Amino acid sequence: MREAINEDRRRSGRTNVEIPLTILLDSVESSAERVLCETTTIDCSEQGARLLANITGLKPGSTLILRLKGNEVVPSRVVWVNPPGPNRVGEVGIQFLQGSHLRYQV
Repeated sequence: MREAINEDRRRSGRTNVEIPLTILLDSVESSAERVLCETTTIDCSEQGARLLANITGLKPGSTLILRLKGNEVVPSRVVWVNPPGPNRVGEVGIQFLQGSHLRYQV
């Protein structure tokens, strides 16, 4: 059920793919990891991903760590937030940092 989505404004195509992951707060002030939620991706590209997430307080520019199975970590930045509404689940658009990306099979 994976399918490439092409949109003119995107730098690269998106692929519908569900990757389970944990969103961690990226905090240089504390050595303790703060788990924000367990979730999955909705779709991914080479530069970023769209995630299901109902996290209060996230805003564009916030930095996060995505932790995948096997403890692989992907530093990321929030680009946009769609808060949950009466008929939808919240979503977060993230950009991968430092040449990072999610490894997945298409």
